[in-house]
Amino acid sequence: MATIAELKVKIGANVTDFDKKLSKVQNNLQNVGKKMQSIGKGMTVGITAPLGLLGAAALKSASDLETMGVAFESMLGSGEAASQMVKDLSDFTAKTPFQLEGVGKAAKQLLSFGVQGDQVIGKLKFLGDIAAGANIPLSDMASIFGKSKAKGKAMTEELLQLSDRGVPVIDTLAKKMRVSKEAIFDMASKGKISFEILQDSLISL
Repeated sequence: MATIAELKVKIGANVTDFDKKLSKVQNNLQNVGKKMQSIGKGMTVGITAPLGLLGAAALKSASDLETMGVAFESMLGSGEAASQMVKDLSDFTAKTPFQLEGVGKAAKQLLSFGVQGDQVIGKLKFLGDIAAGANIPLSDMASIFGKSKAKGKAMTEELLQLSDRGVPVIDTLAKKMRVSKEAIFDMASKGKISFEILQDSLISL
């Protein structure tokens, strides 16, 4: 039978061992807590940062639309017409590979060259098809098209600009007018290719 002294030693040893195990458990819990806290911070950054970027993008988009609306109001002379134009351009952009900024620029170019407001979307549709096919900015097509409209004819300059961008307008005109490609350049230099013929040729593309 153990003496009182032996029992004290045994109990003390058990208590010490228990304390060590408890301390180890506490350390493990602390480590788990730190890891969870770190994960929590990571999740917060991972969620909050993208949301912040989305918020900034939304604000910029709203600002761009407002700026565009002001520009169109000045060009069209009506706030209602400007709002409708912005809506139509937004709908058009959603169905194309183009960005709203580029589409808005192209629309302003067409208006500045005398295209009527109610005709802009229709013009942008076939010009957009050509631009997408040739992989060129829509504003480039709008600029060349607008210059030709302002002149009332397609000069050598416009035909070369289109050809340089990979648009086969020379071949199309030659077939449409039943002449050689050389004759097309000669006619263009003399102002004998009307804007209407160029427009019909572009539409046929």
